[in-house]
Amino acid sequence: MQDYSEFVRAMRAALTWCGTLRVDQEGATEQVWLLTPDGREFLFRVPLAGIFDAVTALDSDIMSDPDDGRPIIGQLGLFAVHVQEAVDTAGGGERVLEFTRYGVDAQ
Repeated sequence: MQDYSEFVRAMRAALTWCGTLRVDQEGATEQVWLLTPDGREFLFRVPLAGIFDAVTALDSDIMSDPDDGRPIIGQLGLFAVHVQEAVDTAGGGERVLEFTRYGVDAQ
């Protein structure tokens, strides 16, 4: 079974500039929310395990940077860019973040 504690800490750090991440508990089935600086709250459609699977599906060698202590840091950096783009392009009513073939989209 995956221990998500370290992943949640790294994800919070990567998404700091996007907003504040909320995870009630650090289990596989836990829901994850992002509260943006302007007060909007987005729910990730998939639970924590789904986010982990989507983020780590990226090729860690391509995303790696010699300054990153772990490959997941680069993967989360790209994830944060996709999340910020989804938040920036969200209309008035979208409040769910969903993984797509090309990144993350607000629904």
